Amino acid sequence: MDENGAVQRKDISVLAKTDYVIGRDGNFGPEAVAHLYILENDLHTKPFALAHNVYVKDRSLVSQSMSELADEMIDKSRSNDCYKLVLTSPYEQKHVHHACRAMKSNDRAVFHEQGILFRLAFDGAPEHGSLPPGTKFFIEDDGKEVARARLYFLGSPDKPFGFMEDVFVDEAYRSKGYGKKVLAALIDEAKQNTGELIATSRHGRDMVHGLYRRLGFQDYGLEFRIDF
Repeated sequence: MDENGAVQRKDISVLAKTDYVIGRDGNFGPEAVAHLYILENDLHTKPFALAHNVYVKDRSLVSQSMSELADEMIDKSRSNDCYKLVLTSPYEQKHVHHACRAMKSNDRAVFHEQGILFRLAFDGAPEHGSLPPGTKFFIEDDGKEVARARLYFLGSPDKPFGFMEDVFVDEAYRSKGYGKKVLAALIDEAKQNTGELIATSRHGRDMVHGLYRRLGFQDYGLEFRIDF
């Protein structure tokens, strides 16, 4: 194990952020909002897109609003050559979940419900002049990557949050504490720079979900996905 299993770091990038706003109702704000991030992943030649903080005010118009938002986000994801679009939504946004499940194109589902959204809240939310770069945390054994996780800093400098993605431990190295070691470094970095950390995980990954809960994460919502 390289350097006794030391956790190494590598900068990763948030390539773009786009805010989508649909309609305005006088002084009462927008009818619907979504924030779309284009994120680098060094395992893929293509980036991926994350839609977070999707909000629809008028539940009677949720299908129309979500359809308009989805069209915009899908076009943006494709124009950036993304391999997937992930949409996260808290449990309280049940009308958004219903709209995602009901959305069809040529009689085929647009979004597929893939997993659970987890959230870990920290005390305080540090403000930054600008958001720091994202970080990939990893452990190598003789040059082979055996454990990893990525942390992206998203939101705005005055209200940043962290997004944890691509948590992985090689099957031959599991139950040895490498995953916990990588995640401990990631969570410490997120705590120093954000007010909260979110993560997603596919349905059925009960061991991973159990680890997240032991680390303090709470079940917070659902993850939907489109593959391109």
